[in-house]
Amino acid sequence: MKLVATDTKVTIKWFVYAGEEKIARTSSMRGRWGYDAECSCGYETKTGGGVRTYVESMIEDHKRLEHNYTWKVGA
Repeated sequence: MKLVATDTKVTIKWFVYAGEEKIARTSSMRGRWGYDAECSCGYETKTGGGVRTYVESMIEDHKRLEHNYTWKVGA
């Protein structure tokens, strides 16, 4: 299943923590990181370095509740 936009498509920016420093995540990063994410509407997860799956679930909830995203089966 995949979340798809119904009204407005948003952009999510992912961040990782290197100690206390918050840096933008890149696809080439390997290893264990603490994650946070920001939506283009201004919403931030603010976990301070949460587990990726937890932050993903927070973003999915935000998309469904605030931006009317719906689940599409078979995508």
